[in-house]
Amino acid sequence: MGLLTYNALLARGIDSHTSIKIINSGLTIAQLKTMDLTSLEGLGLSKEIATQIHSEPRPSIPAGTVIKLLYDSRRTCCVCRDDNKSVIIHHITEWHETKDHSEENLVVLCLQPPLAHACRV
Repeated sequence: MGLLTYNALLARGIDSHTSIKIINSGLTIAQLKTMDLTSLEGLGLSKEIATQIHSEPRPSIPAGTVIKLLYDSRRTCCVCRDDNKSVIIHHITEWHETKDHSEENLVVLCLQPPLAHACRV
């Protein structure tokens, strides 16, 4: 059992039996934060605790996803392809709307303003 996850669940007010059930399901705190309220309640969480977890700050994009995105993009902006510019990983549909860190919802962009890109392309 993941002791850190277990302790983090208990610290959020989740009882020990539900915490063990969640851990045995292979779920982490980061994964719980991406789930919708109905799914969280389906795990046995009260509506209050499910809402608390759902409203916590966004978890980090998984390291494997970051590595794959940067590798696939050759660490360049998908619009201008200028490898001399600093890049960021951006959500296509905002995370707070979708809770989605999938590769399909992420894109590598430079910090060039969007209108400037439109003029160059």
